[in-house]
Amino acid sequence: MFSVVYDDRVAVASAFDNIPENWTLLDCRALIDGPGNAPELLDQIVDDAIAKINSGQRLCFACDYGQSRSNLLAAISISKITQYPLSEALDIVQKAHHDSAIKPGLLQGLVETKAPLLQTHFAITGGHGLIGKPLTTSLLETGNSVTVFSRTLHGDYLNNASALTYLLNNKNITEVVHLAHPKPYNSYKTTAESFGHLVSLMQSCIATDCRLHFISGWVVFDGSSEQLVTENSPPCAHSLYAQSKITQEEFLRMHATNQGLRCRIYRLPGIYDPQSLEPRFLRYFADCIRSKSDIIYHSFENGSAVVPLCSAIEIARLLQAALTMPPETPGILHLSAATSSCSIQEIAESVGAAYGIKALPTPVKRKAFAGSFSTKYLHLFDSLTSGSQSPKQSILEFLDGLVQCR
Repeated sequence: MFSVVYDDRVAVASAFDNIPENWTLLDCRALIDGPGNAPELLDQIVDDAIAKINSGQRLCFACDYGQSRSNLLAAISISKITQYPLSEALDIVQKAHHDSAIKPGLLQGLVETKAPLLQTHFAITGGHGLIGKPLTTSLLETGNSVTVFSRTLHGDYLNNASALTYLLNNKNITEVVHLAHPKPYNSYKTTAESFGHLVSLMQSCIATDCRLHFISGWVVFDGSSEQLVTENSPPCAHSLYAQSKITQEEFLRMHATNQGLRCRIYRLPGIYDPQSLEPRFLRYFADCIRSKSDIIYHSFENGSAVVPLCSAIEIARLLQAALTMPPETPGILHLSAATSSCSIQEIAESVGAAYGIKALPTPVKRKAFAGSFSTKYLHLFDSLTSGSQSPKQSILEFLDGLVQCR
């Protein structure tokens, strides 16, 4: 576990590792591995460390596991030696020592905290994505402060809770909207990566008292046999992606109850947009239109599967309205532009009728969600959804645009 993290002068390790004899050990175990450390003790250890490094000694910071206290003190020392911002020094340590896991609570009281704010300031992970771009525009247009987080600008921030905590403090963030998700959605590797991102975000939001806005989806009901699902309906997941979303929702709710996390969960319908391949069955329908081929859609034991759908622009507008609702708004919200949804069979038959091709079912032996995805709090979105096109009409126009583009 011994790792050199900077310029052959600074290393981190567990105090129980075999530390090379030509390295001076600096024991960090006097610190608490969490909030509550005395600044005087921290200053004393850091001053001692810098004096040793400046005298030419090769210094190894060590704690019980070589992951948290030692890594933070190494980063602070690197920052003071080089004049790098602490966020960059934390990133240096993280990249050099992959076992680094600095607890965000360690940073509380040790770095400058947010000044009192006059307005909310949103940070958006995945802000350059399908929903992130229009959501950023919508929030800015309604007078909100927004910072877009990205790997290009902020490095591997979602895998480094301590650097993320520093970033939230430094940018005076009050609200974090979590849209980022590794692709492909339905794989074990990206599921694990996504959960790791959420843990980092959750820890950082607790440490900085930011509210976390978590984006989930109707997909948590993809194995349900209910005819109408609302915020009070029990989730019933079929796919791996749906199961991961339920797990993350429950994880957040547990920490909201036990750890003081402030969060809200938003379940979105399926999103369609010309820039996205999802949902792929619409792309298949467009290909059938172009080739004048029959549409073959799946049928299920309990009827035709329903995929609630909404355009990316529309969902960004609904999400912007939901994000700025009062704190007493319910902890889980369904965002839907209509009170009911179209089944895949209805869409296929509407496309067939509009373009003069056949829509034919094929038997598939499993159950799927064949009801409607709705919100108990539709009144919250009345002004935004009044006058909206019917789902079928909007989807037909979207498919027509796809066909015309090729």
